[in-house]
Amino acid sequence: MSRADPIDTVARRGLLLPWMLMNIAVAFALAWTAGCSGESTDDGSTDDEPDVCEVDLPARSPLRRLTHDELDNTLQDLLGDDTRPATRLLPPERLGGFSNNVDVRTVDEATAAGYTALAQDVAARIGADPSALMGCDAAQTECVQGWLFGMLPRLWRRARVSDAQLGRLVDFYEAQRAAWGADLAVRQLLAVMLQSPDLLYRIEPTVLDAAPGEMRALTGVEVATRLSYFLWSTAPDALLWEAALAGQLDTAAGVAEHTRRMLEDPRAEDNVHRFFHEWMELDLLEGLEKDAEEYPDYYEGLTELWDLEVHAFVDEVWHRQGASYETLLTASWTVADAELAAFHGLSAPDGPGFSRVERDPEFHAGILTQGALLATRARAYESSPIHRGLFVRGPMLCQSMKVPDEFDVEAPTPDREATTREELEAHREDPVCYACHSLIDPPGLAFEHFDAVGRFRTHDGDSPVDASGELSGTDVDGPIDGVPQLAARLAQSDSGQRCFSRQWFRFAHGRRDAGTDACSVEQATEAFQAAELDMRQLVVATTTATAFRFAVGAAEEAGP
Repeated sequence: MSRADPIDTVARRGLLLPWMLMNIAVAFALAWTAGCSGESTDDGSTDDEPDVCEVDLPARSPLRRLTHDELDNTLQDLLGDDTRPATRLLPPERLGGFSNNVDVRTVDEATAAGYTALAQDVAARIGADPSALMGCDAAQTECVQGWLFGMLPRLWRRARVSDAQLGRLVDFYEAQRAAWGADLAVRQLLAVMLQSPDLLYRIEPTVLDAAPGEMRALTGVEVATRLSYFLWSTAPDALLWEAALAGQLDTAAGVAEHTRRMLEDPRAEDNVHRFFHEWMELDLLEGLEKDAEEYPDYYEGLTELWDLEVHAFVDEVWHRQGASYETLLTASWTVADAELAAFHGLSAPDGPGFSRVERDPEFHAGILTQGALLATRARAYESSPIHRGLFVRGPMLCQSMKVPDEFDVEAPTPDREATTREELEAHREDPVCYACHSLIDPPGLAFEHFDAVGRFRTHDGDSPVDASGELSGTDVDGPIDGVPQLAARLAQSDSGQRCFSRQWFRFAHGRRDAGTDACSVEQATEAFQAAELDMRQLVVATTTATAFRFAVGAAEEAGP
């Protein structure tokens, strides 16, 4: 691959061959995933990296394929197609963890075929009136060439498209026009453009052009692309594009200014919601089932209300409570409508729709005692301190939990007459089980005042609930009794705050953080803590950190 124009080579090879996308993805994955290891956590990430700043050098910058939402939003914003073709025509992706994680997003034959169907579908629709699309006579080469010159840089996220690339597309159009006429030629041209790796992947020329291990500053367009897909899940808007070309994103201050502007835009709300939805793994709400005999009041519509509760609560915290991470975890109130409040035995909110509802501060705390988290971290017939404790240890504290070999552990037979605490105590009698469960069970048992559908309870069967325990293996160890005490410790935990920073890093970069990313995570964490745990400032710090604005050249691929 030529150092002079590596992206041109990729585009040329992939322009008319959508099946090449799979090969490209595999090649870049092999080049950039070397060295990733560690024990899996609850969010599917690895956590053997250091928490201290050792090397101010970003880790790999992998080739990232647009998610379904990102592709749909891009086509809508730049070409006016609002039919969500990626969601309609591409195979669904249910991956666990963050949906943009490049390490687990592969292209199989069905996906490659889906891209061809998508390109043809969109081209037929937006190319139905070529002259209206281009604003000139589409039968004229000059018209098509001018439209391509203006559209391709934004569509392919390039400061400029090379004369060679533009010439190839014009030549293709002219050949198709001679054979089939101008209208069909434009649709075929669109189908080619929409199958290019330059659209379907976020390709960063700086990464490909740098020597292996060489750190370079990203161009303004590359930073703008990272910003826009991180905050809005779409291509840069006109203002951000102009800022990139004018050099305004070449400094941390410029990036911070535009990050703040974009966070104030309503388009940022969807991605803020997406972060919390995926961090909490709320996809688990889909198809959630509960035992009808144990929970006769449970009904399918609750899952939608629980999902809306999380989003409404996050909105309230983000926009009207100083985006406080502490409030996120410890608030005694929630946001609910009359139906949800009635199910949980809370006072009805004032007025229709979702609004703030007070809860008992002795037992309730922020997102941790909302139905979405409690019901998905439970079994169909009973609560599950193990699943709830794993959420605390994994997504909240970024601690690895090694799963014992199945042949080393024999799970006790469930005793429906025993309390959940009694069952866990029996489980911990095995020394192999005790090693992990001494860490998992105490935070999990703190949730025992809430059953498998998230309702408050005072008794587990005939026995009073005992939600006490001893939190260990953290920087905020000590006795806890109930979720509010657990939440208060977690909110003040330096490790928890750093883990939350790491989760935003992973969401922003679409990959796991590695050891050399420690400086960038440290920079963001320090800014987060200095801003009194304002989550918006954490986002700004994430975009101004070294790893977001710089990249390192990929390792050379092995020869034949």
